[in-house]
This record gives sequence, structure tokens and C-alpha cells, in this order.
Amino acid sequence: MNMPSESLPSQARRLVLVGGGALTDSIVSEIARLARASRRGPGISRILVCTLASQDAEAGSRACAAFEAQGLSAAVLDFFPPSGAIDPYETKASSWESLRSFALKGAGVGELCEADALFFTGGDQRLILNVLRGTPFEDTLLARWQSGELLVAGTSAGLQVCSDLALTGDFHGDESSLAGPEGMPANRVALDHVVTAPGLPLLRGVILDQHFLARRRHNRLFSACLDNPGHVGIGVDESTALVVEDSAGTGWARPRVIGASAVFYVDTHSASLQKDASGKPLSVEDLRCGFVWEGGLFPFTLELG
Repeated sequence: MNMPSESLPSQARRLVLVGGGALTDSIVSEIARLARASRRGPGISRILVCTLASQDAEAGSRACAAFEAQGLSAAVLDFFPPSGAIDPYETKASSWESLRSFALKGAGVGELCEADALFFTGGDQRLILNVLRGTPFEDTLLARWQSGELLVAGTSAGLQVCSDLALTGDFHGDESSLAGPEGMPANRVALDHVVTAPGLPLLRGVILDQHFLARRRHNRLFSACLDNPGHVGIGVDESTALVVEDSAGTGWARPRVIGASAVFYVDTHSASLQKDASGKPLSVEDLRCGFVWEGGLFPFTLELG
């Protein structure tokens, strides 16, 4: 496969989306390479590690150490206000409204403007969505990414939020009967079953899922795609990354895959869903599905936001 040139056009938009699990050397190296390609001036490329989604206090330091080993300058952004603004005994999940209030005041924008890359750690994607949506941070992220000045990367929950439609991890109805064992997918494919929310509009018409093969999340992704015809569902497995580069600056890109496992896709553009008079699904035909492994390219392009 012909690898992209180190000297990419200044307007090139770049994403590296990891399905969770350990970051392989090839993934960290690719993030570092594209961070350097995003830099507009001299000096060491800088990556900002956003730990907003994570309850793991060491997640940021581990990621920074991996990127620093590749020659990047790395710093952690956790979005907590100055001491005393939030009860330190509250979890992020219970204090997201306070975190959002801080973000609405422009928290993190200065650090983001100095970065060549932004990396979202894993955790709870709802925290990223609830805190950042409609804030100066989101506006700055989108503007710098669209101009080619910022690589955006993320793992697990950090992957999940990077398309215009995000899975929240929730299900409609009785979750106890639908979710199955902890960490496993819903046990059926159904309409109006999976809860989605607006994500960061970096990829258009895409639904992303993570830990895909390791946690058997095909039911969840199929259900979300049936609810959203015209979308492409993409399930990225652990220690595997989807790399998207708009190297020509056209607004479209053909993804490739790196890492230890595979990426699954389901394209609904030609699908035909039949329902009965009550709206109950009867059958679905012509879903286009496939797998891509390291070194492989997707058979179609994706639209970038």
C-alpha cells in the first residue's frame, strides 16, 4: 500500500480513531507522524490529552508518556475548574453540569490553540458530549481541525464522539433485559432500541462503535444503522485504529486500518427494510458488510465535516 506523504496539504483533515484496548506502537507512531504533519511552524509538535471521559486518574499520564516516547510534547487537560469550584468527592458523572459551566467560559481553548493534536482518552462518552457540545472548545476544535491545523484522535469513548451521530451506551426501554452481561452488547437487533445523540461532526453519515469484536457489539451497531438509513456503521476493534486523511482537501477520504485486529463496516445506502402495518420489522436486504485489516483500505470514501 502507498503510504501518505509526510508533507500533506495544509487544509488536510486527519483523524486517528482507536477502538480501545492497548495502544500499539504502530498506532502511537501514526498519531505522532500526523501531529507533526499538522504543525505550521518550527519546534516540537504538541499533543493535548483530554481525560474528560475517564475516571482513571492515570489515563492521561500513560497517554502522555506514550506520545513523549515518540518525540511529542504532551500535556493533560481534565476540564476541572480551579480548586473549590467542584466538590472533589463528586465523580465526573455527577458533576458534568459544573464542568460544562466551566467549559462554556472558554476552559481549555488556550491550550487547544497551542496544540497540533488532540487525543481523547476512553471512559464515558456522555461526559464528552454533555460537557463540550456548543462550547467555545468545540467551536475551536472544529475550526482548527477543518483548517488542517489540528489532528484529532481518540480511543474507545474518544472514538465514539467523533461522528455526527454517537452511541451513548444506553438503550430504550428496560436496560436490564436488553443489555446482557456487563460490558456485552444488547442481545437482539431491533428498531428504536439504541440511544444515539449528536456527536462532534468530524465524520458525516457515520455511526462509530468501539471494542467491537472483543465485546461482540454487532447487535448494537446493526440496530443503530437500521434506525438511521443512509449511514455507515463502523466497528473498530481493540488495539486497532481507523485512519482518515483528507490528503487532497476535498472533504472526502478513503479510510485505512492499522493495529492488531480489524474494523467492521455496514453500509445501509442500498438496504431495503420491510415492515408490517404496525411498523414491526419483517426483513432487511442488501446491507453491504465487510472487514478491513491492517494495511487495508475501505472500498468507499467517507464525508468529513
